[in-house]
Amino acid sequence: MCNRVATPKEDQIRGYFDKEVPNSRHLVKITPSKHYFYADGFDMPMVPFEAGENPCQIEPAMWKLLPNWVKTLEEGYKYANTLNARSEEIFDKPTYRNSILKSRGIMWVAGYFEPHHPKAKVSIPYFVSRKDGLPIPLGCVYNNWTDQSTGEVIRTVSIITTDANPFLAKIHNDGLRMPLIITPDKRDQWFNARTREEVTQLFTVYGGDDLQGWPVGNYLNKRGVEKNTPQALERVDYPGFILP
Repeated sequence: MCNRVATPKEDQIRGYFDKEVPNSRHLVKITPSKHYFYADGFDMPMVPFEAGENPCQIEPAMWKLLPNWVKTLEEGYKYANTLNARSEEIFDKPTYRNSILKSRGIMWVAGYFEPHHPKAKVSIPYFVSRKDGLPIPLGCVYNNWTDQSTGEVIRTVSIITTDANPFLAKIHNDGLRMPLIITPDKRDQWFNARTREEVTQLFTVYGGDDLQGWPVGNYLNKRGVEKNTPQALERVDYPGFILP
């Protein structure tokens, strides 16, 4: 399950468009959002997001999709875990099925954290990123949700997940899942698909060889410690364990 990420800086996002989507780079507009070395999805942080209704407009969105029957933000914190949406179930789950055909987007992350289990009851966090340092575009479903106590409209999002590819299966060797990565050649289809068949065809396991991962500090598994620092991304060695 992908529930912790690092967010990219504006120049990283622009660098991605320069390299991967050069025909659209002049259209990109970025509304600043807080930069995270470590953002915990359970805190419902605001993260950089590109909605299908406004491609190339990257604005803060709240990570945790809230359906319309959730009335207030206070209720939202208590609502079921919707940080991730399994691609195999997304058309059947009431939380997502009204959004998946019309409201898809991209969460821009510098990388994300996954647990690795070298043996039973031992969990070592890993950080996964692109080898070239550019951000990863994660496929999401979203809902423009209204807080009925204030009238505020908040874009709320869930990361869609698929089976893990062979590289990620070695790292996330318990859950065997990974986020859906939207490749440059699939951007337009991702934003414009309108039928269940068209969308389902895009739920493919990522086959690129441009990802890397390394073990990071085990303190990230603890509560009550500051995690949003550069140290969260630093490689840590674990003598005695054979790690991927």
